[in-house]
Amino acid sequence: MLKQALLLALWFTHLAVAGNAPFSVSASAPVNADDEPEVVTQLKTSAVVNYLARYLGPKYMQVSGFLKPDISEGFIVDYQVKRSQTQITLFGTLDADAIKRWARLMQTRQTSVLKPCVFLSSALVEHRFTPAEASPKTSALANVALGETLAMLKKYNAKPVEFSEPLTRFNRPPQTQHEVNALKSYTGDACNAAVWLHFAPCPTCGGARLDAYIYSLTHPRVVSAQSEDLALPPGSAQVIARTKVAVPAAFVPFRKSFDEMLSRGAIFSQPFSITIEGISSFGAFKAVENGLSQLDASVQILLKHVEP
Repeated sequence: MLKQALLLALWFTHLAVAGNAPFSVSASAPVNADDEPEVVTQLKTSAVVNYLARYLGPKYMQVSGFLKPDISEGFIVDYQVKRSQTQITLFGTLDADAIKRWARLMQTRQTSVLKPCVFLSSALVEHRFTPAEASPKTSALANVALGETLAMLKKYNAKPVEFSEPLTRFNRPPQTQHEVNALKSYTGDACNAAVWLHFAPCPTCGGARLDAYIYSLTHPRVVSAQSEDLALPPGSAQVIARTKVAVPAAFVPFRKSFDEMLSRGAIFSQPFSITIEGISSFGAFKAVENGLSQLDASVQILLKHVEP
């Protein structure tokens, strides 16, 4: 049984690291040797194009216009050049996972599939507001935070969905599954994702912090939650000159996280459970647990329940 568990763990580990793909592409050898670097660059792009065309099928046309030589270059893990009098061949390895993540981002941009809701709230002593009270016209924090969020969403041809009735149930981001389900009840089918920015006191840094949440509303859950310190001394939350510096600086990690979640398909993916039977020893249990822990975050599996 331990052998079977080890094999299962190795299989999960293979899923985690099997992110590269071999390639081989050829072209006519250039007459002038000085032209070879340009041919090699074209072959690198061809290798990525071939992989994407196989992976996406007819949907490849959605992303083809975004694929440039400098982007293709970043997907090449390693390569070698084989030359003959009439032909030049490039063979090596592609970062297949990176290509897939890039393709998801481009498809999201092209298809306008992202339909987000945006909520703002603050628990700062000198400047409190709920999502229903948040107004870019009267709040410097809300104004700058909303501007950063709109710029982030614009990259994916997305605009926040507006509601006729304000959200009054929460004055902070939902955290439990029950609360997330309640948020889904409020939004209905109008949104498939939500961004919630919450400003809160930061006892450890003596100022404020930005709590940024990403929710999936297709399969309601918290996808990502992170906190960043804000360079806002107490009492300066309504000073526009300070918020224009502090909020964008704290927003940078969140923007990266948002791109990452989209590229991995985490926002639209569906949670699942897996049952592993017949684990009869602690060694087998640890082997499976170790294999699961090495999976990519977007398909992370944790052992939540164990029965004898």
